[in-house]
Amino acid sequence: MTKKSKMHLVIIGLSMYMCGTIFSLSYSPEEQVIPMKYKDETIENQYIDELPLHSYDWTYLEEHNDKKQYNYSNIKAKLGIDVSKYQGEIDWKQVKDENIDFAILRVGYRGYETGNIKEDPTFTYNVTSANKVGLDVGVYFFSQAISPEEAKEEAAFVLQQIKKHDVTYPVVFDLEFIEGNDRISHLTKDEITEITKAFCEEIEQVGYQVMIYGNRHWLQDVIELGDLSTYDIWLAEYREEPSYPYEFKMWQYTDNGSVAGISGGVDMNLWFDEISEVQ
Repeated sequence: MTKKSKMHLVIIGLSMYMCGTIFSLSYSPEEQVIPMKYKDETIENQYIDELPLHSYDWTYLEEHNDKKQYNYSNIKAKLGIDVSKYQGEIDWKQVKDENIDFAILRVGYRGYETGNIKEDPTFTYNVTSANKVGLDVGVYFFSQAISPEEAKEEAAFVLQQIKKHDVTYPVVFDLEFIEGNDRISHLTKDEITEITKAFCEEIEQVGYQVMIYGNRHWLQDVIELGDLSTYDIWLAEYREEPSYPYEFKMWQYTDNGSVAGISGGVDMNLWFDEISEVQ
C-alpha cells in the first residue's frame, strides 16, 4: 500500500469517527429509549414491580379527521388540547365547535435562567374564555424548582391564580430538563421525586386533583414513580399508540394537531374517562 493510500484510509477513518461522535451527541435521552413494542423478548425485565399496569386495549384506538378516539369497556376517552402563550390568541368558540371537551392551560412557569415565577400572559384570557364557552379546564405549571421549598412556592402561586376560576380538571406539575440550559439537571432522582411530591401535596390538600406530566423516559428513569403512585399521570408519547405500560389517565399524543380557532400546531390529548355504563 502506498503512503498516499494509507493517508486516504486514515482520513476516511477519522471522518467516520467524527460522524459517529456528532450523531451520538445530537441524540437526546428520549430518542435513546427503545420503544417497548420492539423489545417484546425482554419486556419482562423492564417492569417496575410496584406500579400497576394499565388495562387499555389499543385495538380500540381509532382516528377520525386526524383526531384520535378510544371507546372500549367502561372507558370512553375525551378529546382535549393544552395551550400556552405560544398558541397566540385563541377563538375558543371555534375550539368548542370542533368537539373539543377540555383544555389544559399553562398558568405560569419558573424561568430556567433567572428562577423567577411568571404568569403565562395568555392565562387569564384563556381560562375566562374557555369557561365561558363551556369547556372543562385544567392547568399546568412549568417548573424549574430545585428544592421542595421552591416547589411549594410554585404551588402557592398556582393556587392564587386559579382560585377565582372554574378549574374542574387537574392541576399538573410539569418539571422538565431543558436541553443545554436548565436549573435542574444536577439534581438526583430522589431530589426530583421530593420536589414533585412537595408540589403535589400542596395542591392536593386544597382539594384539587393533581397530575404529573412526563414522557416515558422521565417517568421510568428520572423520578421514583413508585413514591408518587397516588397521583395520576399525564403521559407525553408521540406515537400511533403508547408503549408506556403503567397506569396513566391522560395521553398527549401529538404536538402538531390541528384545531379550528388556533393558528398553527397544538398539543392534542385523550383523557381516559370512566363511564357508568358500557357503551
